[in-house]
Amino acid sequence: DDTFYLTQTGLINKVLATAGMENSKATVKTPAATTPLGLNIEGDPFTESFEYPVVIGMLLYLSQNSCPDIAYAVHQCARFTHVPKHSHAVAVKRILRYLNSTKDKGM
Repeated sequence: DDTFYLTQTGLINKVLATAGMENSKATVKTPAATTPLGLNIEGDPFTESFEYPVVIGMLLYLSQNSCPDIAYAVHQCARFTHVPKHSHAVAVKRILRYLNSTKDKGM
């Protein structure tokens, strides 16, 4: 029917594996919460097993190339690459859960 869909399921699977979330449940309908992500100076430290900047880099690539729906959420998280907190990891995991539920969707 002369249509095509641009998807990057391979990269989505790779970022899910990098973050250890390949078996995550799709429990969210949007990639970001309704409130902006804050600095959270007093918040709990980042203790995840994945490297925050690596996952953010992969998400930035996806947001620019095939998943513009995650651009705002990724931008919110990318602001804290230099000193992420637990709350920022929670936001990244939300994006990953969203991607896991929409990886077969495309532009």
